[in-house]
Amino acid sequence: MSGISDRLRFERICKEDPLRKLTASGIGTYKERRLHAVLKRFFEENEENHEISLLGYVVDIQDKMSIIEIQTSDFYRMKAKLKSFLDNGYTVTVVYPVAAKKWILWVNTEDGSITNRRKSPRDGTVFDIIPELYSIRELLCHKSLNFCIMLLEVEDYRLLCGYSRDKKKGSRRYERIPLSLHEQKYLRHPSDYHIFLPENLTDSFFAAEYAKTAKVPSSVAYKALAILIEKGLVRKGEKEGREYRYHKISSTI
Repeated sequence: MSGISDRLRFERICKEDPLRKLTASGIGTYKERRLHAVLKRFFEENEENHEISLLGYVVDIQDKMSIIEIQTSDFYRMKAKLKSFLDNGYTVTVVYPVAAKKWILWVNTEDGSITNRRKSPRDGTVFDIIPELYSIRELLCHKSLNFCIMLLEVEDYRLLCGYSRDKKKGSRRYERIPLSLHEQKYLRHPSDYHIFLPENLTDSFFAAEYAKTAKVPSSVAYKALAILIEKGLVRKGEKEGREYRYHKISSTI
């Protein structure tokens, strides 16, 4: 959960961040993405602890034996880096931002003009991190590896460079600007993974029932179930027909 003070501090950092300013002709070009910059300042305002060289890698934030890495996608690319830190006794928290509320703005690549923003029909959820966790599932057994899901409101600037007539299909993102913090969800202990077990899910269920209740595609459901089994919250039962039955485990250490 995020307290009022955290939400207010996050909004202050969003407003103060110099990378957030737009140029007269559209969005400026910066070396560091704004979402990354804001999150880095939110977790550590002392810039002396930013961008630290360690064990042949560059760390987003380091304070003694504690490391924070901000990663928006492609966790699998971090495997060697994370393993090196964990094997050397560091506690690592991977911060993963999710657009719980997203506004879409289109940028004209010819003149830099920007359309009025429109609300995206899709709201991100904690389940967005599941494919990322699954890609590094062999590291999830490390007790010193934690995750923080940041549920945010963001503005998503996209370039009108696609292949369709309106240039939207096949377009690419230019920038994501954070606006506010809705909630923080930490995954530190096996019990924290209960957030991936919907409250209205029965104690015994099939994967298809889990997918429907969690409102996720079947591919995400199977990955989530594999993680829940690893964390001792679910067990895989006998096969019934063509599908396996899964069971919630009532308690975990």
